[in-house]
Amino acid sequence: MTLNLCRASRFWRPNIRFNPRWSWRRASASLAGLLLSWPLAAIPAPSDPPVAALSQSAAATPTSDQARQVDTLLQRADAYQALGQYRNALAVLRTAQPLAEVLDRIRCAAVLSALGETLWRIGATADARHELNRSVALARQAKAPHIAAASLNHLGNLAADQGDAAAARRAWQESLSLARQAQDAALMAAVLINQARLAAQEGDTAVAETLLVEAARQTQTLPASHDQAHHLLAIGQLRRTLPGALALHRAQAAQQFAAAAAIARQVNDQRSLSYALGYQAQLQQDEGRSAEALAWYRQAVFAAQQADAPELLYRWQWPIGRLLKAQGDHDGAILAYQQGVANWQAIRRDLALDRVKNSFNSYPLDRLAIAGAAAAFADREHFERTCRAVIADRIELATALQALGFEVLPSAANFVFARHPQRDAAELAAALRERRVIVRHFRQPRIE
Repeated sequence: MTLNLCRASRFWRPNIRFNPRWSWRRASASLAGLLLSWPLAAIPAPSDPPVAALSQSAAATPTSDQARQVDTLLQRADAYQALGQYRNALAVLRTAQPLAEVLDRIRCAAVLSALGETLWRIGATADARHELNRSVALARQAKAPHIAAASLNHLGNLAADQGDAAAARRAWQESLSLARQAQDAALMAAVLINQARLAAQEGDTAVAETLLVEAARQTQTLPASHDQAHHLLAIGQLRRTLPGALALHRAQAAQQFAAAAAIARQVNDQRSLSYALGYQAQLQQDEGRSAEALAWYRQAVFAAQQADAPELLYRWQWPIGRLLKAQGDHDGAILAYQQGVANWQAIRRDLALDRVKNSFNSYPLDRLAIAGAAAAFADREHFERTCRAVIADRIELATALQALGFEVLPSAANFVFARHPQRDAAELAAALRERRVIVRHFRQPRIE
């Protein structure tokens, strides 16, 4: 088990990834916690009540003003999560919690499930686990399998985030069983995708593909909706990035992105459409078709503009800048980077920048890093000085790790690859995350 420790500057920077899950949510899927970046980590905006069981509870007893207030607060917290504003979501859920506790177990379980997910996303993993376990217990008592399944899915995500694959599998398997009992196809697809992601990260492409086939089958049973588009995007992205992905996997990914785009247009969901177009661009870029990729990225930008989504504009403007630079269009590249910086500035204040759910990228970028990249085109002296600083930091970090007993491979990059002969890498990664230090933990067979 190996850790990849990246230190491109003297400060550890948070890494933010946007994805379609931040653009919409529906009923049980709002509690599913599907991670496109995980865990591909992507939080949809609410359209229906955040928990399907709330309407069932309302049917059993007269709906009080207090019950409606809790439901409204759940939707508001869901909307804050859709924007990545986890601190605001947490404040709303803390308001809803005492109200729900005096109402009924179903609402209380729903609030605790959302609270646990939010706490996990801001890094309070111990508190998150406590609230999610409480949610599962209450949901079982209330005979609400869909809420128990959702909370177990979150617990699986939390365990996977901390490198405990066995605990993640146990939680997801129980979640899947309860989701089947509740006949919740959206949640079943979410859990299957999470399981597939873990299998892919472990290098087991065959198991990952089997799980994705079943996830796709469940997704096909859904009506044309935000949910269906979202799951298609998740499945397509996983197939695109499978270890040793074959032409067949890439072709299937392209079909799923196209289907997601068609559904997004049908339900007038410009955010999901932007993701579908942007993912098509990434697929073209993977295959070396730069001109086609640039055209797809520009379509994704247009859809993001229609959705008034600066976080998506930032996501696509950065690769546009890279492609334009590769084509020799330095003026166009600088403009794209500057637009990306402007959109980052528009959203960064509202983002939970003090918490990183998952270090999936070796090169985390903040606003200053992006601005520096654009300026580097015109300032060679600064670029070379920065390279020298990175090299000095790398040597300092490698030397310090070796003094602590780590085995460090020689590196000419802006990261070092290290492992300790007597310490478990998963435990080290989890402990460092608790201290807000970002590392990548690799659990692939070839590395282990």
